[in-house]
Amino acid sequence: MTNLLSSWVLFFSVLGLTAVEKKYSKNLFTPFMVTAWPYAIISVLVNLFAVQLDFLPVTARVNFFVLLNLSLIWLIGMMMYQSYGIPREKTDFAAIFSRYREFRYFLLSLSWIVILAVTYKVFSILRKEGLLYVSTGEFEDKMVSGLTAHLGQVGAIVLVLYVLSLWNFRKTYFDYLTMLSLGITITAMMVKYPIVWTVLTIFFIKNLNSSVKLQVRKLFYIAGFIILIFVVNFLILYTAWSDFGLTSAAMWKRIWGWFINYLCSGPIMLDKWIDYAHSKPWWSLFVVPINFTNVIIGDPERLNAVKFVSPGFLSVAPGFKSNVGTSFGVYYMIGGFWFTILTTVIIGLLSYYFYLKSFRSSNPIVAYLAAVFLIMGILSFFVQYFTLLTPYYLLVLFSLFVGMFEIILAFKRS
Repeated sequence: MTNLLSSWVLFFSVLGLTAVEKKYSKNLFTPFMVTAWPYAIISVLVNLFAVQLDFLPVTARVNFFVLLNLSLIWLIGMMMYQSYGIPREKTDFAAIFSRYREFRYFLLSLSWIVILAVTYKVFSILRKEGLLYVSTGEFEDKMVSGLTAHLGQVGAIVLVLYVLSLWNFRKTYFDYLTMLSLGITITAMMVKYPIVWTVLTIFFIKNLNSSVKLQVRKLFYIAGFIILIFVVNFLILYTAWSDFGLTSAAMWKRIWGWFINYLCSGPIMLDKWIDYAHSKPWWSLFVVPINFTNVIIGDPERLNAVKFVSPGFLSVAPGFKSNVGTSFGVYYMIGGFWFTILTTVIIGLLSYYFYLKSFRSSNPIVAYLAAVFLIMGILSFFVQYFTLLTPYYLLVLFSLFVGMFEIILAFKRS
């Protein structure tokens, strides 16, 4: 009962803080709101329903600890509205990318190179290993290594630029076919992060300054789409196992359990992760820069980020385990309470800086960074992303493409 009451305290506290911020921002996609609402909703759903399916609860300790961190993010936002100003401009963020429309055929051609290369590798692996192989970790390992892995990352950025550059213009059926095929290709790599990251990047850049009413409607669309990505992923696994059946109650029950595990295990596990305070080295968040430095200096050692940001798989419910415990859990394992507070403040400052800056800038990289921090916020209930190579790699690729486009456009104007 205490856990459920604390969930409602978290929910209504977030609701109250949202109402206050909305008066300033006239926007639902602020760093505080996109970070806070997944925690508030998941906490209530777990303690109302998931516990009935024998999932562990989101404890009162977790709810109040999360509320403290969310309140700090909200407070930072309020302070930055006062010092930096409230965004009043009705910027069409997609219009910022419209000047890249003349690179349409370059992006289209690159899209099909990625589609064909990745498709060829997928079918080559399955022809050799069989369909069941797609459900194994070895398949994912092969897809995230070598040239195909790099092409998949390039494809993610190409899809972002392709969609946004043509958003305000008439598109052909072949444009739609290319976008859909590229999205399916990225999904076919069986790694959910890139496609979810790509979809959310497009979503936030396009809808960051929409009306609140439109944002609410689009939020339901994007939530449904991301849920569909996960369900399709699970259905592919069942097809590989030859257990697929639309009327199979056992299959849908298992998929439902997996979905709850993916969605809710972060806040549930945070209670256990708090008990692992100071169990990871202080440099854990810098695994990517450390590995990059090792590449430069020729050191063969490559650090596995998972070892430094998770205590391993722990039981969430009978038959389900998880190795995630929210971004706050990672920070707590590294440096305890005060390190978590410090990290929250730093991330809050950066998030609101790029969020507010994006309304006053026509620089696509600023808009992209604003979206990146919103994505890290909305997915923080699951995990942090500073120890993953993908966000850094995508930022570098995005900057390279934008830089190349701007140089060509400047040369044409001169």
